[in-house]
Amino acid sequence: MNIEEYKRKKFKTFITGEGLKVTVKVLTSPLPFVKLLKKHGLEKPENLAAEELLEKSEAFQKELFEKYVVSPKIGEELAYEDIFDVDRAEIQNAIVEKLQWFRFQPTRTIQKPNVGGSHSR
Repeated sequence: MNIEEYKRKKFKTFITGEGLKVTVKVLTSPLPFVKLLKKHGLEKPENLAAEELLEKSEAFQKELFEKYVVSPKIGEELAYEDIFDVDRAEIQNAIVEKLQWFRFQPTRTIQKPNVGGSHSR
């Protein structure tokens, strides 16, 4: 892989479940994400009331999209409020896909631990 191919990996183009074609810049470091969380008062979300948490989370995600959604340009070509919630989750996942611990899980899944050391192959 040459340098140009490697650099192209910083961008991802895909079609959301609701049919929106999106190009995002993929975060390669957790630092901008963490700084944005802090800016919006989300470093300790467990201390926030539900309504305040939702308001701050939406403001955080809107700014994240304005910075990292390349196309369509949020605020110019498409309003943040016009994006379906399910698509918002997909878009955020694409932005943070290289930062696995920040991926948003739209549905809760419980994974049972492998107890007893048996592994299926």
